[in-house]
Amino acid sequence: MVNQRDIKYKIQNIFSKQDVFLGGEILLNTFGFSASLRNTVLKRVFSDSTQSINLMERLSLFVEESSYFRKAYLNKSIFINIEVSHLKEQRLIDSIIKTKTILARYSIYLVIEITERVNGVSFDNAREGIRLLASYDITLAADDFTLSNSEPDYRSSLIGRGVFKYVKLDISECTPQGLLSLEGGLNGERLIIERIEEKGQFDFFKHVCSFWGGQGYYFCCGNAIDL
Repeated sequence: MVNQRDIKYKIQNIFSKQDVFLGGEILLNTFGFSASLRNTVLKRVFSDSTQSINLMERLSLFVEESSYFRKAYLNKSIFINIEVSHLKEQRLIDSIIKTKTILARYSIYLVIEITERVNGVSFDNAREGIRLLASYDITLAADDFTLSNSEPDYRSSLIGRGVFKYVKLDISECTPQGLLSLEGGLNGERLIIERIEEKGQFDFFKHVCSFWGGQGYYFCCGNAIDL
């Protein structure tokens, strides 16, 4: 049995092409967990919105109590992953809105990352859930966006429509041809490249695409955050 307080988090920072600190993504911190415990925690996160709601509550309280964090992330963005299958739950939407309001009070900007997993939800219902969340003026990112032509990403029809502010790509997706195709369909969305692990990768992408931010072990392995 896993207690909510046993679930720990870390924050992995995001940097611009000019090495300017832009914000960070809150991730599960499973360091020291057995494989069995890690799988149990992940299953809980994917199964329902309880853990996401708990994370929103913990983050809100932490921001209100930590002047150090508020100063460090002033005018920065905090990214949090949400399963698209959970967007039908009003309690989760309410908790996101409340957290956004609290963070904005301190000039910290909440960004909700919509995962590539649909977990049994139809693509039409998934897109409808995304549009609903966007209608509440929540800033959204398309996480782990897929550029494959053989299996198009279910969020493709929402790109360039003002639904997402950010598109996040795993570095494995970042072929010059794929990036050129994606950039041609963007309409103000900011591109973030994930899993950058070496300086050479960062330098390469500086010259082949107009990305807003880079994320990965080259910049930051993830700092524990005591929510």
